[in-house]
Amino acid sequence: MNLNLAMAVFWLVLGVVLLVGPQLDPQMRPWSRFGLNVGWLALALTFYNLVRWWSVRAARARRQKRAEAQRHEAHEHRPVQETDPTLDFSDRPPRPGTETRESGG
Repeated sequence: MNLNLAMAVFWLVLGVVLLVGPQLDPQMRPWSRFGLNVGWLALALTFYNLVRWWSVRAARARRQKRAEAQRHEAHEHRPVQETDPTLDFSDRPPRPGTETRESGG
């Protein structure tokens, strides 16, 4: 879980408590300044942290997709190397037109 997502959950819970609390319990003092409940600020911070969480996640996905595309492109454009028949130790017969040097000992 990302820190921005955890903070969004924290601010959401705090904002709901600050906005709904005075409605449920009339003795609870509403935390307000200039006629505006502070719960709205907490909800704004919730939105801010959600946007940050989403942007970090989207950027990570874009980087990963770009890296995969570069790996695929590099693999696709790699020139095919001809193998040296003198270093081929398989049991396959040599290709026609290739010389093999036999080392006599």
